[in-house]
Amino acid sequence: MRFDYTAMGDPVNLASRLEGQSRHYGTAIIVGSSTEAAVRGKFAMLELDLIRVKGKAQPERVFALLGDARALASAGFGSLLRLNVEMLEAYRAQRWDAAETERFGDRIQARIEALAPGFGDRVLARRVLGPHELQARNASLVGGAVNGGTSQLHQMLVLRPWPGKGRPGTGLRGLYLASSSAHPGGGVHGAPGANAARAALLDRRRRRER
Repeated sequence: MRFDYTAMGDPVNLASRLEGQSRHYGTAIIVGSSTEAAVRGKFAMLELDLIRVKGKAQPERVFALLGDARALASAGFGSLLRLNVEMLEAYRAQRWDAAETERFGDRIQARIEALAPGFGDRVLARRVLGPHELQARNASLVGGAVNGGTSQLHQMLVLRPWPGKGRPGTGLRGLYLASSSAHPGGGVHGAPGANAARAALLDRRRRRER
């Protein structure tokens, strides 16, 4: 007697849920902690974040695959790895004082300068805001999260802020969702506000026509 069957375990389910995160983190390949542990010392990887994954009780540590063993052994990757470790430690400890945010701005500006020489000479002024400063200016930006929620599938696009509430209207007259927590999210700059403005104008026109 023969049987045809398919087996899907936790690694397969996790991989399918992590696949969509690569675009959010700006990397071609993203892997979980078990994969990283299995190939540690063979590939160049950087830790990205701790994320909540549907179906798992504990947060999953995720990594970006940047290169092979040659990339791992390069001096450039060693420097990048040290900076990444420092950044994650500061982020998780919420050590975002003015000096650290300015140093972070310096590193970003130096990176742009390397790709576009002369960029720094054209910067007349700048302001670098850390997570605390962002939250102080806008209570909706909890921990400085400008995306207004997770970028996982269960809160993407029309599922923002939760299924069934993907439109800017709230059910209360004159109240509309216009923040990055609304559809389509903070990754499409200005779109939530534009949607809310269109909805407000449409409702106003309908009331006038009655």
